[in-house]
Amino acid sequence: MPMKIAFVLILLYSLTMFVPMYYMVVNSFKRVDDYLENGVWGLPRQFWFQNYVDAASLTTGNVSFVGMYVNSIVFTLS
Repeated sequence: MPMKIAFVLILLYSLTMFVPMYYMVVNSFKRVDDYLENGVWGLPRQFWFQNYVDAASLTTGNVSFVGMYVNSIVFTLS
């Protein structure tokens, strides 16, 4: 009986980790109209990689998103 309770608790905990990750990854490949028409939980009709290109080309002042990402990696490793 304790193993069944532990299994259920681990399953519930894993859902709290994977559901937001699924939401984030699936919706990152959707266009805005696909997101609004088909809802947030469905798979995209067509995978849209332009979202990643747009995110990589963002800048704040004179620092690009890629530069900020590299800076975070450097500070994490140091």
